Amino acid sequence: MAKKTGLTKAAEAIGSSIGAAERTARDAGKVAQSTAREASKAASEISKMAKDASKDLQKKAKALSKDVQKTQKKLSKLFAKLRG
Repeated sequence: MAKKTGLTKAAEAIGSSIGAAERTARDAGKVAQSTAREASKAASEISKMAKDASKDLQKKAKALSKDVQKTQKKLSKLFAKLRG
């Protein structure tokens, strides 16, 4: 085996450093993708919960509106009896 020169050792060290940087970048990319997927899932779940809550509030508002209308009719009849 030939004796390594200083330049060869330096080139090997640089290659090793580049390889380590590539692995680190690849790992960081995987973590970023995983985090993005989790954030997307969370956003989707929040959106679904908000939509469900909105539907529930709409139902309650409709029911309350009907109750108010019934009460208004009863009051109208009561006032008519009192006047008449």
